[in-house]
Amino acid sequence: MEENILLFIPQRPPLVMVDQLLEADDHGCKTSLLIKEGNIFVRDGKLTEPGLLEHIAQSAAARQGYFSQKSGQSPPIGYIGAIQQVDILGLPKINDKIVTKITIKNQIFEVMIVSGTVYCNGTELAKCEMKIYISN
Repeated sequence: MEENILLFIPQRPPLVMVDQLLEADDHGCKTSLLIKEGNIFVRDGKLTEPGLLEHIAQSAAARQGYFSQKSGQSPPIGYIGAIQQVDILGLPKINDKIVTKITIKNQIFEVMIVSGTVYCNGTELAKCEMKIYISN
């Protein structure tokens, strides 16, 4: 999927935390992000924990935006309602590329529950469950 990620997410620089939507289907998606030195969530050469969580949230948003764009609509705005079961195992460094897998666990009306897992070079760095409210 070589499309402009800004078509799928409502965020704009410097808050864009997804470079590419690699896969998307009814069950979830896969995204990537190259950690750059100018990233606002980088401290001491590493992406911080809030940066990882924002990347997971924007990965879910990219999936929603992709399907919205396919149906001729603008990307919806989403709000994180809750973050649970957070497990941070490591932090990626500048020039690392992270890949995130999002799985839709449940969606009822405007509420979506997703699980997200972040990997770097095949090693799991972080995972969590998020409740996201989608505004139409």
